[in-house]
Amino acid sequence: MRALFGVEKVVDMNKEPYISRVEHRSGKSGFWWVRFHAGTSDESKNSKQKHIAQCAFTDHEYGGKTKALRAAKIWRDATAIGLGKNPKKIERPSCSKGKARKSYPTNTGVIGVTLGTRPRKTGTYHFYSASWMETIDGCRRSRTVVFGFDSTDPHDKQKAFKYAVRERKRKVKQHYTAKAPS
Repeated sequence: MRALFGVEKVVDMNKEPYISRVEHRSGKSGFWWVRFHAGTSDESKNSKQKHIAQCAFTDHEYGGKTKALRAAKIWRDATAIGLGKNPKKIERPSCSKGKARKSYPTNTGVIGVTLGTRPRKTGTYHFYSASWMETIDGCRRSRTVVFGFDSTDPHDKQKAFKYAVRERKRKVKQHYTAKAPS
């Protein structure tokens, strides 16, 4: 994803259609971003999506995340009705039927668990990440959880690795037991 307003990540909120959370790199501030796309999701999914209406609601301007989200919902509902869209249901794109991509190599010897580092102002952040696939609304989605550790403490590193492996096994087992017929 290209840099947007100097942010680190844009997180889509599945519970709130048309609303995404944007967090700044500092982690201290961010905003709710409401946007509507032209056409249906299927038409614009493979092309550059054109926003026909969008608005940002900053935490600072509205006095916190909750109040900014409340203002974003009000604007979303009013704008959606004006555009002839249902504010409570987003037109989701159909699942991609393309080839399954190859799994990424792991540097830990455990499938789905990788060791990573990220530069920070205060030094390097070390972590293990556990990744797995879930099926949500009939579409497969990738999920990841991160376990950070102190690089100077070997016991902390082992503990983070153990938690990452345990969490991945738990989620994969949960996914496959939920799919099994009763």
